[in-house]
Amino acid sequence: MHVTYMIVLDASTIILLGKINLLETFGLTFSGRVLISEKVRDGISIKETEENPLIVKLIEDEKIRVSKVNPVRNSSGALNPAGVILKSNPAAEQRGIISNGVKNGKLIKKLMDDFNIEIGEAETIVLALQEKALIVATDDRNAIRACKILKTDFTTAIAILIRAFEKNLIDKDEALIKLRKLDSVARYRREIVEDARGRIEGGDGHVNKNT
Repeated sequence: MHVTYMIVLDASTIILLGKINLLETFGLTFSGRVLISEKVRDGISIKETEENPLIVKLIEDEKIRVSKVNPVRNSSGALNPAGVILKSNPAAEQRGIISNGVKNGKLIKKLMDDFNIEIGEAETIVLALQEKALIVATDDRNAIRACKILKTDFTTAIAILIRAFEKNLIDKDEALIKLRKLDSVARYRREIVEDARGRIEGGDGHVNKNT
């Protein structure tokens, strides 16, 4: 049986990849489907930034596909971690199983309230659960915390940059230039940036399976 892998991108990661000119490479080389939610698409469309025309073009060319969050989500589509919703105490990581007929709108609202995230980030997570996506791409700190508690795999722009280098999509010099640019526009902790620099400077483009 053929399985189509999916990744759902949040606006934060799309914008950062666009700023370092890596979004198109990522969109063209990812072996599965690259998805964004409608709210993320709408938010990006109104921004007037240097990278915006490329992002819009990738959406128009369906290299990045816009997918709708369904109003109601059935438990038949809920696999771990998709069948999980936080109770009132997210810090304690208490969970309850989503029942039949749960409304995704309520889940989006709960994620927004519990984790102090915007609707685009919440929709991204719910869309990933709905579509049983392989991974969520987000650079929003609170959205990352939500992914960790929901046990949903996630990645970030800096991890995608490292992976692109390890897969020989970009060479070492280009990777370091993009890392410097990313460091100047993002809010990564210093140790994360230095770890990325060490992996690039010490690597030869081989694939590291731990990324």
